[in-house]
Amino acid sequence: MNNTENKKGDVVLIANDNCKRLDWPLAIVQDLLPGKDGEVRLVRLKTAGGTMLRSIQRLCLIETTALESKNIFKIDVDVNTKEKKETETRVESEDSNRTDLRSKTNKKR
Repeated sequence: MNNTENKKGDVVLIANDNCKRLDWPLAIVQDLLPGKDGEVRLVRLKTAGGTMLRSIQRLCLIETTALESKNIFKIDVDVNTKEKKETETRVESEDSNRTDLRSKTNKKR
């Protein structure tokens, strides 16, 4: 994990030399802890089993922050015509203070 990529809320895998990558636990970055030189060297993670501290060298970033981009899908079906209407709502980052709404209609039998 590169220092420039570290953000609170990132989803990461915790590397472990004693098991396969498929079995590495997932965690969410809660806090970034800088060293004496100001560079982030340690992070506080939230896992299924609790919280822990780990070096950033043992983490693999697998997903961007959940707040950056979030798509919400809602599907309504008209019982009489069996027409599906899918509405997609895209919520942007809290930093950008904007919300884009997009609607699409898909007709299927």
